[in-house]
Amino acid sequence: MGMKSSITPAAIQEDGPFVGSLESLRGVAALMVAIAHSLLVLKINQIDEIWAKQLWEIDTFDAWVVKLMLIFANGEAAVTIFFVLSGVVLGLSLDNTKLTGMRSYLAFLVRRAFRIYPAYIVSILFVLLFLSIGIDNHNGVSIASTFFNWQYRTPLSLSQIALNLTLLDSTLNLVSWTIAVEMAVATFFPVLYFISRRWPGYAVFVVLLALIVLAVFSAKNYESVLGVLQYVYLFFIGLLIPRYGQPTFRLVFGNRIIGYKWLIFATLLFLVESQLLERIQSGFGIGAALIIFGLLHNHQHGGWKILEWHLIRKLGRQSYSFYLWHWPFLFIISWLMFKLVPFQLIEGYSLAASILLCSISVSITYWVSAISYKFIEAPSIRTGKHLVSRFI
Repeated sequence: MGMKSSITPAAIQEDGPFVGSLESLRGVAALMVAIAHSLLVLKINQIDEIWAKQLWEIDTFDAWVVKLMLIFANGEAAVTIFFVLSGVVLGLSLDNTKLTGMRSYLAFLVRRAFRIYPAYIVSILFVLLFLSIGIDNHNGVSIASTFFNWQYRTPLSLSQIALNLTLLDSTLNLVSWTIAVEMAVATFFPVLYFISRRWPGYAVFVVLLALIVLAVFSAKNYESVLGVLQYVYLFFIGLLIPRYGQPTFRLVFGNRIIGYKWLIFATLLFLVESQLLERIQSGFGIGAALIIFGLLHNHQHGGWKILEWHLIRKLGRQSYSFYLWHWPFLFIISWLMFKLVPFQLIEGYSLAASILLCSISVSITYWVSAISYKFIEAPSIRTGKHLVSRFI
């Protein structure tokens, strides 16, 4: 038998500080994605695909500022937070509910589906609504980036709608590919959980190594169903954090100065690993894992105080809705800007226009996501739990 998780089920009580801190971290990650998308709408100083360039390849001030902001609002890094964090939270949840057989497996899938699908479906219906009334991008925008002009270029088709509703395509909401990964991994997550909790340490790390090798090969087929497999190791890393993290962080965070240095190192690694490393998938997840290690085993460390701010806590609670709704609203706001503001003015002040797009879209989405959480997410979660208790 392997070592049991060093975090007790009681640590994931609904209103405890631990869950609140992890929720806040997820909210920060969702905000990073939103800021990144906002900064990628326009060409900056006529420079396209700025996300694909390194800092030293940029020779204009505005573009350099945007690139620097994209390092701190690193959407790829944020995705690693989502996946590693899912591994942590789902694993601790299964510690609490005791996965014992087919019925508990079905209960897990039902709860997961009701956690993810209803809010996603509503967001897709909203996208279909605004596309149907002519808010689209069929002709492209000359001053917009390639990233923006990829979106909503072709007329809607029934097959496209069906594929998006079943998470087999992400052309209606560009963030939905990560949701597809979450649902796909959920189907075999209990197997990963069993390995992480029951197998001896050497066998667990052999499995982790195998999953990393699998990620390298499956990333070459990223457009196929196999592409999902490149992210499985991130969920598995999340599963291992409760089991192996506590001894390490007792040592590290036992010294306040070392603890801060560790936190700074983990954060910098998290932000820049996709800039410095040759990779064929979204980062390696090392920085994300180190940050969550620290948060999991010492959430009272001074470096985490920002996660206790009221707005951050609220954003964390409604982070899934925020993540779903930001891109649709960003597209609508951008579309309105292109219709109402002269292109020459936007192009001349592309940095200011990008920051304005970000500020408006994030503010609107923050309040929309609060409504979505209250009237869609929370009731759906309760419905899933009720169905499980009633029928499974």
